[in-house]
Amino acid sequence: MPEKPLAALLLLMLFAPLPTAAQELRYLQMEQASRLAAGEHAMFTASCPDDLKIMSGGYKLLASELPMRDLVMVESRPVPELRQWAVTLLYEPPKPAAVPAGEIKLEVWAVCLGRARSQPEQLSQKRF
Repeated sequence: MPEKPLAALLLLMLFAPLPTAAQELRYLQMEQASRLAAGEHAMFTASCPDDLKIMSGGYKLLASELPMRDLVMVESRPVPELRQWAVTLLYEPPKPAAVPAGEIKLEVWAVCLGRARSQPEQLSQKRF
């Protein structure tokens, strides 16, 4: 599935400096599900670890009991203060009263950047 990281990394390459040897770039993904009734929205997130900051992200709809034409992507954006990528979907059917609720499942990913972890120290060899 190369399209997931490719889209997020392309945005990262266009708008952010490339990582140096002292930096670490990580790709994280989360699968989440939510049940939506007509007119409701749900937020899905992928988070970076504490030592990394959010640089880019995206999402992919994995499964839906709801018609695709009735799902509206409201936002797909970074939440820097929480080190997250957030995606919000709205279920907006044309005749809300006649439509039952259903479950949707999303995969959300985050591209994170931070200081590279130092290499573990080598154990010195001692002669006895």
